[in-house]
Amino acid sequence: MSSFERPPIAHLASLDSWRGICALLVAVHHFVLFSINEFNYHTIESFFLFVDFFFVLSGFVISLNYSTRIATTADVADFIVRRFARVWPLHALVMAGFVCVYLTIRVTGTEAPYTIGASGTTYMPLKFPLVLALLNSFGVFSGGWNLPSWSISAEFFAYLVFASCMLSRYRYALICAFTLLGAYYVFAVSETHINLTANFGVFRCLYGFGVGVGAHHLYAHILRRGSLNAVSNTTTEVIALVALIGFLHTSVTSSGEAKAASAFAPLLFSAIIVAYTAQRGAIGRFLRMKPFLKIGQWSYSIYITHWLVLISMAAASNAFYPAYRQVELWGGVYWKWDLSSPTAFLTALVIYLVILLSLSSMTYSAIEDPCRRVASNYLRSRKAAKGAASTAGQQ
Repeated sequence: MSSFERPPIAHLASLDSWRGICALLVAVHHFVLFSINEFNYHTIESFFLFVDFFFVLSGFVISLNYSTRIATTADVADFIVRRFARVWPLHALVMAGFVCVYLTIRVTGTEAPYTIGASGTTYMPLKFPLVLALLNSFGVFSGGWNLPSWSISAEFFAYLVFASCMLSRYRYALICAFTLLGAYYVFAVSETHINLTANFGVFRCLYGFGVGVGAHHLYAHILRRGSLNAVSNTTTEVIALVALIGFLHTSVTSSGEAKAASAFAPLLFSAIIVAYTAQRGAIGRFLRMKPFLKIGQWSYSIYITHWLVLISMAAASNAFYPAYRQVELWGGVYWKWDLSSPTAFLTALVIYLVILLSLSSMTYSAIEDPCRRVASNYLRSRKAAKGAASTAGQQ
């Protein structure tokens, strides 16, 4: 997935639903964080940690599906083609949407030259090609354009690392080394603990992705021992959920800054993934209901489009009456959407989620799924052509 890629194996359906729910929670987090409201509760401040769930689940799913399928450089090339087709076309389309919204805001001359969550450098033209090329997680520049897309940049790099490691006889030693490198940066170097984004968020991803690979091997070990029922049932699901809620509440300060404990998020998420793999518990079965599976199917679209939807709504609101307010945030001045009225906030949130889910359904059907099919058909036809050429050469 990308971490958002739907697992093809049926017993992972509940994890697919988890992914969709986490994507929505990240979207809600940004809505709450970049608006002035009365609902910015402590736990909601910690929802940025669900990005780490994506990283861990990505490592789990990629390892599950590809650890025995990559043995040659040709396999690596096929893997990268599939991953690129999965994440980049929609990313590029959303970036084009940002250009349209940004130009509209500038041309109409609304109150602020930028929209919510933006500093004076967010929409620098120089940043656009770098973000488009998925280079926005390496600390080269601060966040720009589609701010959440840093995680797609970091994850694509993790794909390259994983595929390259699979070519070595020391594959898992190398993956362990990259995981420890990411963990070292998060625990010992980062001043914001795990809350790394454009500022070297690639280390955060390497840590989480590697933990996910380890979780897959733990899961495989449990499966071989026939002990999955003991670790995947209603009791363990409830314990994992309670632990998650408690962790979210204690992992950030009252002002929403990450505490040192936040760095343990990938480890907790890996335990949750293992606990929900078999779907034998009541919560896992509940998550297999069609609405949750649909949200899981749309999860990448939800994540990659939600910031565009949010700033578009705020800009549209500001076009009719002054809706932005400057606030101090992260040591600088940022714009927020003024939704101080509870009625206005809740109404805007409902509209936001309806638009987001509707748009995600369309982008999945029109962009994501077709591009995935095109890549699969291309690789299938290329393999068939090579096979035919090989057969002809032997005759």
